[in-house]
Amino acid sequence: MDFFQSQEVARRKTTILVVYFVFAVALIIASVYAAFLLIFLGADVPLDEAMDGRSFLGVTISTLMVVIGGSLYKTAALRGGGESVALSLGGVAIAPGTRDAQERRLLNVVEEMAIAAGTPVPPVYLLPEPGINAFAAGYSPSDAVIGVTRGAVQQLSRDELQGVIGHEFSHILNGDMRLNIRLMGYIFGILCLTVLGRVLLRTRGKKNPLPIFGLALMIVGSIGVFFGRLIKSAVSRQREYLADASAVQFTRNPGGLAGALRKIGGITAGSRLTSPAAEEASHMFFANGLGRAMFSLMATHPPLADRIKRIDPAFTGDFTAPTAPANSQTEANTAKSPPPPPRQPPPLPQHLAAAGLLAHIGAPQPEHVAYAAALLAELPSDLHDALHSPIGARAAVYGLVIADDPAIRAQQLQLLQDGLDAEAADVLTPILAIMPDLPPHMRIPLVEIAFTGLRQMSAAQYDAFCAALPILVEADDQLDLFEYTLQLMIVRHLNPHFGKRPRDVAPNATLPDVIDATVALFSTLACYGHDAEADAMRAFAAGFARVHAGTHRDMLPAESCSLALVGTALEKLSRAYPAVTKRILEGCVAVIAADQRVTVEEAELLRAVADALGCPAPPLLPDAPPQSQSAAS
Repeated sequence: MDFFQSQEVARRKTTILVVYFVFAVALIIASVYAAFLLIFLGADVPLDEAMDGRSFLGVTISTLMVVIGGSLYKTAALRGGGESVALSLGGVAIAPGTRDAQERRLLNVVEEMAIAAGTPVPPVYLLPEPGINAFAAGYSPSDAVIGVTRGAVQQLSRDELQGVIGHEFSHILNGDMRLNIRLMGYIFGILCLTVLGRVLLRTRGKKNPLPIFGLALMIVGSIGVFFGRLIKSAVSRQREYLADASAVQFTRNPGGLAGALRKIGGITAGSRLTSPAAEEASHMFFANGLGRAMFSLMATHPPLADRIKRIDPAFTGDFTAPTAPANSQTEANTAKSPPPPPRQPPPLPQHLAAAGLLAHIGAPQPEHVAYAAALLAELPSDLHDALHSPIGARAAVYGLVIADDPAIRAQQLQLLQDGLDAEAADVLTPILAIMPDLPPHMRIPLVEIAFTGLRQMSAAQYDAFCAALPILVEADDQLDLFEYTLQLMIVRHLNPHFGKRPRDVAPNATLPDVIDATVALFSTLACYGHDAEADAMRAFAAGFARVHAGTHRDMLPAESCSLALVGTALEKLSRAYPAVTKRILEGCVAVIAADQRVTVEEAELLRAVADALGCPAPPLLPDAPPQSQSAAS
């Protein structure tokens, strides 16, 4: 199942979940009304009174207010995305500049996986728990966080930790996180009935029927919560098997993931969490965070032995950990990064690399992980450290758009000093000294890491940053592909963090709905990637035919094409169904690769387009093996 199929499955499951919830609420209303009739009107209530619409309407509205109101309240409480979940579990954000060797190793693994997957590097939270566990939470890669227990950090080797993080990135890429948060909201809404029941149970007064009615609400609510958790557990178990398989695919190291699962079975603390909020978030964890379930149907995770056997068929049931403890002195000394791979990957890429893009969206390969490790090894340590602070991250982003022309550069620096961002300007000089030696293919990964520091800005600093960046970009009176790509990434991934979340629109656009947006996008890609008009027209035709076979449209005139037009088109295309999105990206690849070459700028724009459509794309490998068209589609 590729990324697009997985997204479609997640969308269908969300729809089914809503149907289940509506059906459950209908049954709850019927049960509450039956209890109302029995307690307030008596068992021998006449049929005409039982069918009284006003009484039924009153019970229905009251029940809906409790259940839906509770769900909306919980959803609003989780509006902060993964950070809200992490904090509720007692998590503490790991400082990017931590000196703890084990924490540095964890951050390094997360950075590698994020760069390999084509997502912003997520914040990492440490849970003060002795058990081995982890989770990923959020609505999208833009606001995702990774949570890891202290027990996992201390007891897992680097390979085992990489297997666990690969498992959690699968949840990020496969659309599981949004589904998990919605499950928390739905079940909490039903749970509110039992809370109301407890309140009514404590009321006093002679011949007061409210305590009995409160008891009835507690019973009805408890039954509803039971079935809600049953659904939650069934959904979770299925997605855990998929995440295990994806983690092995990412790392090509089944021993790492299997070793982590063995250690969970071999230690006293196992994977249990002591946080009071562990139950409601239990379906998000890497392994069972609660005690043993009374019934297997209530288990949020498959049995450890079954998961291990799927990864390692030779597993005999012995949970004795086969590897040395992760906190040995040798590993602590090498915790910051793995042995550096060969430096300076060859320049990006030929068209065959672009053709393989679709096959790897949401499914990075071990080659991407190794490539990410090489990029991190290349990145100057001073620049890497600067990316983790709000001032240094802003300065680094500014450095990417500072012009080479001395006059324009002086103008841009003066604008910063005069009030655009004097704070960042003060630390920009050493960063600018590094930029000329920075290979072009490292710019997007640098921005992905910089999100770590940029998220630490205040709201006022973010507003000032968003105002300053376009002014610096426009200082030379031209907007190139990378500058547009950079601004697209900033808005998409930082706006949600600073409370500027776009309206949540369910995908509902079909191919005919997006034909005009497709023409605008492909026309602009063709104009920017091909100098000769005839070549641009051929590229446009190749891409358009790939998406809208049997339909003819002319390419827009070159003077009508602009990167601003791309932004408008992407806004419409982002509402397309996953299968339509896949076709659109296939067309983008056809347009860009029509001249049998892909420049670094085109590769970056292609990844930005995929990202804007909700499809995190890994780096285009310079030595990717040939991909047939069928493999790419």
